[in-house]
Amino acid sequence: MSQLHDVFHTSLLRPDPNDPLPGQHTDPPLPIQVQDEQGNTHKEWEVEEILDSRWYYGHLEYKVKWKGHPLEPRKWYRATLFDDAAEATAEFHDKYPDKPKPRPQGLRITQDELDQKVNTRNKIRERSLATRRSARQKVKARETSHE
Repeated sequence: MSQLHDVFHTSLLRPDPNDPLPGQHTDPPLPIQVQDEQGNTHKEWEVEEILDSRWYYGHLEYKVKWKGHPLEPRKWYRATLFDDAAEATAEFHDKYPDKPKPRPQGLRITQDELDQKVNTRNKIRERSLATRRSARQKVKARETSHE
C-alpha cells in the first residue's frame, strides 16, 4: 500500500451539483418577453455571437452562442429566427465572407440551384466510376496476357 499514490485522472473531476461556493456557477439570464403587432407575447434570448452557418435541406441555419449561457450544447437554428439579430449576423458575415449567407432572393435554395448541385455531383460520380472501370479493365487485360 505504501507504493500507491493518491493521484487520479482529471476526467474523474465533476462540478459539485450543490454549488457550495458563491459565484462558482451563474444561472443563465431569463428570456425577454416581447410583444408582436398582433399583441401576442413570446420569449427571446440575446445572441452573443454567431459561430457558424450552413445550408440544411434548403434552409440557412446558424450555430449560436447565447449571451450568459454555457458553451455546450450548441444547436443549429433556422436563420428566420434571427430577424432581430441583424447586427450579429452582419458581423458574422463580415468576419467570414466565404461562409453560407442569405441569398438576395430569400433564405431558401431555388430548384434550379438544387438541380445544378445534383448535376455537378452526378458528373463527378460518373467520372469516378469511369476511372475505376478503366482501371479494372487494365488489370483484367494484364491478367489475361500473363496467362
